[in-house]
Amino acid sequence: MSKDKTMNKVLGFIMAFFILLPALGFTILPAQAALDLGVNHAANIGLNNTTPQNLVVNIIKVILTFLALIAVVLILYAGFLWMTAAGNDDKVAQAKSIITNAVIGLVLILAAWGITNWVIDTVQNNIVN
Repeated sequence: MSKDKTMNKVLGFIMAFFILLPALGFTILPAQAALDLGVNHAANIGLNNTTPQNLVVNIIKVILTFLALIAVVLILYAGFLWMTAAGNDDKVAQAKSIITNAVIGLVLILAAWGITNWVIDTVQNNIVN
């Protein structure tokens, strides 16, 4: 197996993991809704009063932002590679492949972000109501 195919499979696995990670985090939210998690007590003693649900949401948003940043950096790198190819067809093909894969990854990340926001809003509205 070539190095590029192996790298693409590894990147695909990592992206799939981080796309599925938000779905796993929301399976426990309804069960915790009825529990007193000690958030008010934590605020009374001077600790942060962020609920575990909000902490998970913030972590997921940071991870998706980081992945989107990586995709944009890959697109910039591929553009640089293409501009410095000096007519070398192999480098141009490699740059096109990187751009294609990075754009697909960016679309998946944005879709995961949208789904995550929708699930967060739905779950939080159902817990409150």
